[in-house]
Amino acid sequence: MEEEKSYKIENVSIRTFDPEQDTASAYRCYRDGFSHVNWPIFEHASINLTLDMLRSYHEMASDALVAEVSGEVNAFLLGSVITGLRDFHVSPLFSVVRVTLGVLSNSYQMNRLAYKHLLQTLYGYLPFSYLHPFSWTYAEVMLFTSTTDYRNQGIGRKLMDAFVSSVKERGIRLVYVGTDTAISIRGMVLLELGSSI
Repeated sequence: MEEEKSYKIENVSIRTFDPEQDTASAYRCYRDGFSHVNWPIFEHASINLTLDMLRSYHEMASDALVAEVSGEVNAFLLGSVITGLRDFHVSPLFSVVRVTLGVLSNSYQMNRLAYKHLLQTLYGYLPFSYLHPFSWTYAEVMLFTSTTDYRNQGIGRKLMDAFVSSVKERGIRLVYVGTDTAISIRGMVLLELGSSI
């Protein structure tokens, strides 16, 4: 029987996500974290579909952080902070349109299984979007994952702590976090931030 790693990694550095430098690492983290639900996309469509989806998430995020261990990105978090109508931007819509046009024109080389999976995922988002809790002042973790090798070692906690600290500095006291990959409101957790984490 293989021995489990029980140590916690101390030399983790948290920094802002750099799209030029970190996209390949973000893809690796995303694939490790979501292969159990998104394998049809990973296996039956061009890598460009996933990369464009990650770029879209990044354009929607107000906060994008990565966790590095020994100079290598092994986790990332994309978060959104909403403090009023001015925080809703039109630019992410262009990204969504770009991905949609790529899907419709099949520039992502998707087969039927990948199309079916993508449509089911979008269908799953409809009630999530409709029933999503709403407040004019809140933060939300939109995407949060790590590589398999660094799970359960404290790297994700340090990344989440950095996001929560940044949110609290801006006076936000509500953070929504999705805790499942089934895109359901039942999987949403509301963190109410007091004076200390």
